[in-house]
Amino acid sequence: MPMRLRTHDQAQEFFERLEPVEPDIVQVRTRRPDGAGEKNIRDEDTAMYGAVARQP
Repeated sequence: MPMRLRTHDQAQEFFERLEPVEPDIVQVRTRRPDGAGEKNIRDEDTAMYGAVARQP
């Protein structure tokens, strides 16, 4: 399966017509609401953004 890398700004374009749910678009490893997650991974080693949004 082909993969296309995108910057944060490019990922943001997918959500232009949607209403973001906090914390908006973030690195997937930091999205956990309880704050748990891998602490030993550097931001520059994370290759995935994620978000939750509503259709207005």
